[in-house]
Amino acid sequence: MQQATEPKVEFPLASPTIYMEQLSEGAQLVVWSMRQWVVSAQKRRCPGCDLKPAYARYPVDRAVEYFLRIMNLIANDAKRTIYVQHPEDGLLGADELILLRMIRLTQRQSPRHAQRLGTQLIHARAPFMCSIAKAYRGELEAAGLSLDGWHEMQLVTMH
Repeated sequence: MQQATEPKVEFPLASPTIYMEQLSEGAQLVVWSMRQWVVSAQKRRCPGCDLKPAYARYPVDRAVEYFLRIMNLIANDAKRTIYVQHPEDGLLGADELILLRMIRLTQRQSPRHAQRLGTQLIHARAPFMCSIAKAYRGELEAAGLSLDGWHEMQLVTMH
């Protein structure tokens, strides 16, 4: 007799209540980019083509390439379904917060913590993703786009 397998059921992770308007301009760009990347991919459009006009406003054109590499790593190596909110949603999702915190921590004295956050999203390539995220954040900061400035960003729990 063949044993039945249990269906895979996934639930979004709990997240503190954080709204887009609480974020710095740089953090808002990062979250919007995650959401727009997903929308573009779902519509079979070129995500880079859809993201470049927003990045050109700052100008941080080179940052788009780093961001695309991060998202492609997640798309190809995710441990589980990664949840991203609708672009118009004012509330951040748990996975969006994980990625945002990971990018923020890459430039700090906590690269190990950044990698641990990265492993919540992808398999063994989290250190590689963090190195790309560090370059991405560097491009944003060079253009004056900070990911700092809100208290919840500092509350990173490691398991």
